[in-house]
Amino acid sequence: MRNINLIKKYIFYDVFDYFIDAGVKNERDRYLQDKGIIRRGFFYPFSKFALYLLGLIYINKLKKNKKHEQSIYFYADPLVYSEIVFELSKKYNLFFNNPLRVDKRIRFKSNVYYFPFVKQARELTNGFLTEKDDEILRSIDHLKIILKKINPKLIVLNENTYPINRAIIQVAKELGIYTIEIQHAIYPKEMKILPGLGTDFVYVWGDYFKDMYKHQKIRDSDSIKILGYPFKTKNKVFPNRKLTLYYLAQGFHNQDIKNLDRLLENALHLKKLADTLNITFKCKLHPNSPKVLLDKVLPHIDCNPLNQTMENAIADGDIFVSFNSTALIQAAFQGKKCLQLMNLPVECDNFEKLGICETFFDLNGLNLHLTNLFKLDRDKILSKRVSLNDKYIKTFKCGPGVRFANLIQEIGVSKPL
Repeated sequence: MRNINLIKKYIFYDVFDYFIDAGVKNERDRYLQDKGIIRRGFFYPFSKFALYLLGLIYINKLKKNKKHEQSIYFYADPLVYSEIVFELSKKYNLFFNNPLRVDKRIRFKSNVYYFPFVKQARELTNGFLTEKDDEILRSIDHLKIILKKINPKLIVLNENTYPINRAIIQVAKELGIYTIEIQHAIYPKEMKILPGLGTDFVYVWGDYFKDMYKHQKIRDSDSIKILGYPFKTKNKVFPNRKLTLYYLAQGFHNQDIKNLDRLLENALHLKKLADTLNITFKCKLHPNSPKVLLDKVLPHIDCNPLNQTMENAIADGDIFVSFNSTALIQAAFQGKKCLQLMNLPVECDNFEKLGICETFFDLNGLNLHLTNLFKLDRDKILSKRVSLNDKYIKTFKCGPGVRFANLIQEIGVSKPL
């Protein structure tokens, strides 16, 4: 008989305590949001039927799977980690949660399968919110049945706080399946890391982040591997179009609601400056931006659709300004001009010291820099980059895909089952 109180403590209450300890108590609301492919209304019954049909198709396909071939369930977003997924597709059977987020190069390959966990994710959250313990247990039992059926050697995630992710980790432990968490974003040096039961391994971007885990005594050194920068570093170039300045707005309203005033001030200032410099201005909000942020910003400035992907934004823009968004690093690695505007009273690393991009502490300094910058010709505007600190973010000549494949060999995933 499973202890439902221990299950709820691990999946929910340990995370709530962590949010309080980290000073972001209001993150609980975002954490409990429904994470289904299609969330509500008329489309949900259709989505349930579609997922059921998809399961039947791939259960039948799975019966033809050769027993000696190893499988990996890649629960992290496969489009975000497209280089890693593409490399893994050369050697392993791959299982995914969402067919809409798989690179078209491999989407319909014979060794690619789709077993969504959308229903289980819903049951977990709904069971908790409605105090229906049987629904939580049913979700975990369904997860266990599916994972037993597909029998992966390894499950890859990119965070360990959401209910479904924690349930996957717990079930994987019971079944003896390896789990890996890929660092999904940059962490300020003083940020607290979620303690307790996690994945078997965490793959970080560099020694800087490995030292964070070791310093906080979250993990032993052997379970922390340096993957390096995990995203692709090449993107499309549009040499003849009008330059576009993106403001990647971050609210930090949980720390102080007054930070939204500064966010709006930054956006309006950058829009006015872009108009003066005759360049295009675009403001991108985080896709999970709460209503309080939207109500503050949208009446005063037009923003890109919330569902715009970061891949699309980086391809669309030339110059990016933000506080400490991971997207600044992604854009810098893809040859974009990036600038850190560090004018919020929130703990943050100085990106210039870490070799990512130039840092400014107020709008006046940024204004002067951009004004002088746009006196140069286009090539010079976009070509100047700072040298990246290899201790902060490691890069490997082989690329993230080969690096990841090599790392998982160290834990025996390349050996026959």
